Amino acid sequence: MVEDLESFTEQCKQGFAQRHLAAQKDAYPIILSCCKRTTEEGGAALLAALAALSSLTDGQPDLLDVEGRDFLMGVLRGHAADPAVARLGVRAVRHCCLKHEQNRQDLVKAGVLRLLTTVISQHGGNADLVKEACSALRVMTFDDDVRVPFGHAHEHAKMIVLEHSGLKVIIEAAKAHPNNTGVLSELCGTLSRLAVRNEFCQDIVELGGLKFMLTLWRKAWITRSL
Repeated sequence: MVEDLESFTEQCKQGFAQRHLAAQKDAYPIILSCCKRTTEEGGAALLAALAALSSLTDGQPDLLDVEGRDFLMGVLRGHAADPAVARLGVRAVRHCCLKHEQNRQDLVKAGVLRLLTTVISQHGGNADLVKEACSALRVMTFDDDVRVPFGHAHEHAKMIVLEHSGLKVIIEAAKAHPNNTGVLSELCGTLSRLAVRNEFCQDIVELGGLKFMLTLWRKAWITRSL
């Protein structure tokens, strides 16, 4: 099964047309079933299943249903100690929330913000996981679903800061990767999405975020992404 899942993932990575065709052929319930079967087993099988789910939902957030949401939350709760599994779970969450306000709201209600900030805190030294989790947090603050006139972007940003110490978590993670421009770009981008109040900006200063970013700017001013 692992080889089949890996082959499916490679097909999905070729482009949206392949992913859309797979969805039309009812690939989602099959892949989700594989994910659930491999949860207890873990290892390569779970990684392959999660990679397939993440690839399939890229650009197709409407595929996520209640069963899929519960599965992803279970993965982030039960496998948070495994950085490889957590990274794929976080990536799937990000794909399912991009340009889909209802999925964002449902996952936030289910507690995904706490899980994302916890992942960053627990695996602060893991560059790939920190980058993925920060990107997912930032997506939670987007207002990019054209089907919804008023989203909860501002509310989600406040929740990340006030209820989950998001500013402190992100600034501490940034200090752990002073020379990784990819990670720092994600972290700084996420910080900018969270600075939605004057007092939050002041918190960034008091936590040392402004001083750190100025130092970073002086060192890497030629790096466009930063």
